[in-house]
Amino acid sequence: MEFTIAAAHQENVLDKIGKQFRMGITNYGASEITSPAVRERIRIKKYAYTPKQGQYLSFIHYYRKINGIPPAQTDFQKHFKVTPPTVHMMLVKLEERGYIRRESGVPRSIELLLPEKDIPDLE
Repeated sequence: MEFTIAAAHQENVLDKIGKQFRMGITNYGASEITSPAVRERIRIKKYAYTPKQGQYLSFIHYYRKINGIPPAQTDFQKHFKVTPPTVHMMLVKLEERGYIRRESGVPRSIELLLPEKDIPDLE
């Protein structure tokens, strides 16, 4: 169980913890208190992608959500206004880092390997 709080006022923290305990938490040792800023730093450290890599990951996620299929390399080129080699190198890097998986020779086979909550918003 994780408690997220916007401000670390002792009274608010205790109220939040008390409420959660009354809801039936059985494993108190697994509970922790964090702030949104700390959670974001943890997420960034866990997946140390660059801002540009994050945008490519976000594009893959939202493209698939909207169109029902993964994007083709030409879709990346149009969206990011980059050349085919730039798209290719980015996809290779994302695959090397374990963020995506692709099937060689199969178009539109990009699969995201990150949980949705760890994908940044598309800018």
